[in-house]
Order: sequence, then C-alpha cells, then structure tokens
Amino acid sequence: MIKIIFSFIITISAMSLSGQEAVFDAVISNDTVLAGNVFIVRYDIVNMEGDFQPPDFSDFNIVSGPAVSSVFSMVNGVSKREISYTYYLRAEDEGDFEIPPALIFISGDTLQTKPLHITVLSNPEGEIVEPGSLPLRNELDFYAPEKGLQYENKKTKPAKRKKKKLKTIRL
Repeated sequence: MIKIIFSFIITISAMSLSGQEAVFDAVISNDTVLAGNVFIVRYDIVNMEGDFQPPDFSDFNIVSGPAVSSVFSMVNGVSKREISYTYYLRAEDEGDFEIPPALIFISGDTLQTKPLHITVLSNPEGEIVEPGSLPLRNELDFYAPEKGLQYENKKTKPAKRKKKKLKTIRL
C-alpha cells in the first residue's frame, strides 16, 4: 500500500513538473579575474531531472565544489523544482579561457549549457579580490492581477522598535 501511495505522489509530481518551463543554464560570477583569484560558476537545472555532468575544469583549480542545492516549491498548484551545482575555481594562468558546456542526460537526450568565457589578467602584486556574487534564482515575485502590478521581493531592513521610557515612581 505504501509503495502505491509513494508511486502516485511521484507520478503527480512528475506531471506537475512537465507543464512548467524547463531551464538548464550556467552563470559565472566574474568574466575577468586577476591570476590567483577565485571565481564562482553555477549550473541551474529547473524543472528537469537527469544525470548532470560538469565540464572539464582542467584550466583552473577547484577550490570547492560541487555544492549542491535543491529547492522544490508548490504555490497555488504550480510546482517548481530547482537544482544548482556551484563550483569555486581559482585561476592561476593568464589568458583567455573557455569553460566547456556542462551536460545533462535526460531519457536518452543530451542537453548542454552555453560555454563560459573568462579572462585572467596578470597579478604582479598578488592582490586577492573576493569573487563577485551570482544572481539569485530563488527570489519570489508577487503578482496582483486585479491591480495589474508586479511586486518584486526586495531585501528590506527590519523595522526598528522604539524604546519606551520607563517612569520611576518613588514610594
């Protein structure tokens, strides 16, 4: 009985994912870095399931990765499944480099990302620069159809509370 319920849930999940837009994309934190510095490469797989194969990073040293994150959400009956693979790479040699496409194998088909280009500049002073940030894919957007307006979720500072003055009463 448990197997039947579990397979029913998997089937419903697969059906709901199939109606959504599928994305397989690659993003890079910096397209130009100084030699000896770290940059970030992330591969996003949205509404697809398959075997991910990272590209050959032989021109760079892998500092960390892959860090894998997985998000599943269902809002008003619309589901979204996203998996991200993040790599921190160190560029040692100067020059223009191309990171080959990553691949995903889905039911006998092979999909690939675009190749990524990076320029590594000389760094005679040995300056270390923090890698740039990657755009977030998990930000929520809200839509108010009756007003025809779209609201983006922005990071806001929490409201500050006013401190109440305490009154001292002498007895």
